[in-house]
Amino acid sequence: RLAGPRWTPDGRAVIVAAWDHNKRMSLCRVNVQTGEFSPVVTAGPDQIFRHHDVPADGSLIYVRVNMKSQVASTIYRDLAKKELSPPLLLLVYFKLAAWEFRHGNYPKSMELIDEILTDKKDVTSQEEFIGLRERVLGEWVTKCSTEKDHLQLIQLHERHGAAFRTLQSPDAEALIAEAYAALGFYSNAMEIYERLLSNSRKRNEDWLMKVALYSFLSGDSDKALHLCGDIQSS
Repeated sequence: RLAGPRWTPDGRAVIVAAWDHNKRMSLCRVNVQTGEFSPVVTAGPDQIFRHHDVPADGSLIYVRVNMKSQVASTIYRDLAKKELSPPLLLLVYFKLAAWEFRHGNYPKSMELIDEILTDKKDVTSQEEFIGLRERVLGEWVTKCSTEKDHLQLIQLHERHGAAFRTLQSPDAEALIAEAYAALGFYSNAMEIYERLLSNSRKRNEDWLMKVALYSFLSGDSDKALHLCGDIQSS
């Protein structure tokens, strides 16, 4: 069985999806002159290729999907629509939120987590959801920071400000402070660093320098000078 033919840029071959006698899927190269048929990449057990293409540079791009994971997520989504006991509801929502997180759908994962954490009725334990929320926010912030998507970071902080203040690690909020500063919102960046300093058990001179810098850029030169003097005297 063959499907999804895609020509290579040089016109000498076609990339097709093929299934062997064990129903395992491969993407194969077919030489149009000789008919030679050679697998390029083979899906693992319970995997399929949802999409494949050959761009102008001749490389092969594809999306590989784990069918068991897809089936499980579908089952949990169906269960989430039903009347469930509190313990089972908690399990279903956690499985769904974790699945969305693993597949990079951070907004949906946060939506599911928030739904449980804001509706405390019949929920006896929320520690797992709080831990998952910290992982989701941490990876989401890192992704946005790497992509220099400062606006997305600020919107994320505005939407989930209370959750950020409960994070065990200060790294995510420090990245958000830099996003505010990158867009010229120095007072917001300064406020975050001041809160991080007040919550920290150790003196962090890098954060103090940030507060001094953003105080100066905000027009408060007296505060900036005072902080610089404090840093130098330590």
